[in-house]
Amino acid sequence: MADPLARLLSGPSYDAQIVGGGVGFADARTGLRFEAYRPSEAPDLWNIYLNGAEECYRAYGVESALDRRMIEDGESTALFWVAIDADLGVVGGLRIHGPLASPMAAYALWELRSSDKLDVIEGLLEERVPLGVVEGKGAWMLPSCAGERGASDALARCYVHSMYLAGTRFAMCTASDHALTRWKTSGARPVADFAPVPYPDERYRTVMLWWDRQTLGESASPAQWSHIREEAVQLLADRSGLGRPLALAGSQVG
Repeated sequence: MADPLARLLSGPSYDAQIVGGGVGFADARTGLRFEAYRPSEAPDLWNIYLNGAEECYRAYGVESALDRRMIEDGESTALFWVAIDADLGVVGGLRIHGPLASPMAAYALWELRSSDKLDVIEGLLEERVPLGVVEGKGAWMLPSCAGERGASDALARCYVHSMYLAGTRFAMCTASDHALTRWKTSGARPVADFAPVPYPDERYRTVMLWWDRQTLGESASPAQWSHIREEAVQLLADRSGLGRPLALAGSQVG
């Protein structure tokens, strides 16, 4: 059987295809279902995702980092993920921007602007954007689920699946250093020798993380790598019925 991860890449152009009703996978460990949609094709779910993100961000006093008014129309978001509990409904989510059209399209440049090594971040983006980069933003999970390691591990894998769906080599995000362990299990690595910055405020130490599709087999934990491959089969099955290229939304900040 062909490698399911390779088969997620649909031909030489690597055009990602999402079924009109979305694509998804079931997390065997938690029973949660993770589904990806375009905001324009699932406006009700998009609003639920935004409401949940806003509530979680507000609970920590950082709702300004979400900047809901700037993203609410969904135009800058290529796809978003929701974690669905059979009884509770949507309990978490994540949104994806890109593939980025230019380094200046990255939210990360604004968030890390106080660093005296911002030129390092600019250099990485200039080098990698031509190879394909998606940026993850707005990750959240209800407190009742956030403490369950399996749920956060599955959300971390959504970054990886987004690379394959969008046909990019890289995914990146900014994150507080207390969350590094979660994202690193799925293959993310922080930028070396880059000191954390106080974003969104002085309570947080924020760094930049990168996933590289070419090294995931070595950088992801064995358990996460196994889940990634199993879930790729489910994503392929969801995608097979219909499909059209994923709109290259998110090529601008806003």
